[in-house]
Amino acid sequence: MSATATATIGHPARKSLCPSRSRPSSKNASTAFTETDDDAPHLARSAAAVFARRQDALAALFERHGLPEQRGKRLAAFIAAAVEGSVIMCRAERSPAALEAAAAEIHDLLVHALQNRPETGPRP
Repeated sequence: MSATATATIGHPARKSLCPSRSRPSSKNASTAFTETDDDAPHLARSAAAVFARRQDALAALFERHGLPEQRGKRLAAFIAAAVEGSVIMCRAERSPAALEAAAAEIHDLLVHALQNRPETGPRP
């Protein structure tokens, strides 16, 4: 796996994820999501399905690159949480710094995980 996958997180599109003119909110994300879940449960189910598809795709990619299934699933969940959390932070802070930091740490984590994967045969 190349750095391209993690570099995408820090892609210039981050400016659209972290607009400098976003409205500040008095609610934190978990409060807003809970209210959405109560008022419109179909939105929560839809979001959960998107997260599940993303995590499944990442976990499958990690497994194809030699990581054990459970390790791949944990990494996929962690990456999804780190990216989503950093997007929320960068919107609140009106800065891409949190997303850039998350991308750098995810890159380092994946490099380490892939360099230290168990030897189970030929690697792609």
